[in-house]
Amino acid sequence: MEWLGEVPAHWDISPLKYLVSFRSGGTPSKENLDYWDGDIPWASAKDLKQEVLADTIDHITEFAIESGAASLVPVGSILIVVRGMILARIFPVTEALVPMAINQDLKAVIPSERICGKYLAVLLRGSSLESLSRLDEAGHGTKALRMENWSSMELPVPPVEEQILILGALESETAHLDSLIEDAEHSIELLDERRSALISAAVTGKIDVRGWQPPAGTPSLESAIAEAH
Repeated sequence: MEWLGEVPAHWDISPLKYLVSFRSGGTPSKENLDYWDGDIPWASAKDLKQEVLADTIDHITEFAIESGAASLVPVGSILIVVRGMILARIFPVTEALVPMAINQDLKAVIPSERICGKYLAVLLRGSSLESLSRLDEAGHGTKALRMENWSSMELPVPPVEEQILILGALESETAHLDSLIEDAEHSIELLDERRSALISAAVTGKIDVRGWQPPAGTPSLESAIAEAH
């Protein structure tokens, strides 16, 4: 696989289109108020800012579904953006935790029995650069991901049991990294507080700086000003 390199010999290599099915979305008429402000989540690109999605900014009604103005994608669908300027920067991938409708700028990728949905989501995030390399333009500079091109992308497919093991290992390692990040952010907050307290104490006379000398090798204030000019 050109974008990934070598994979274990017992893994399959398969085009995406043989691992999933696709579901498109649409926008019910905004002129029909009976379609809007119900209880059913209706996802658009602005909702795909996290890895899982249980609710959306906009909602539609049961009537919109019953009348055929919109349809639901199932729980576990992997939602991606297929059109929009956001694709010039990132490739959002989000798992739907509840049934929901989607607009025309999204596509629901529904995993088959050959691939675990959560593993598919991780795989698509990990191959985002390959996905972005397959973009076209849909007019006015808007980026578009054509299914006939994207769905031919080859992906590594270990046995389902191994996919689950990989997910478990990733969850453990990422939890450890998240903990380290949290500790680092807390340390930065404490250092910021200490810095602010030090500045406040110095400028209000609570620290006697008479006779203070900068550490050896530290440029003097005068030389720093001269270099700046």
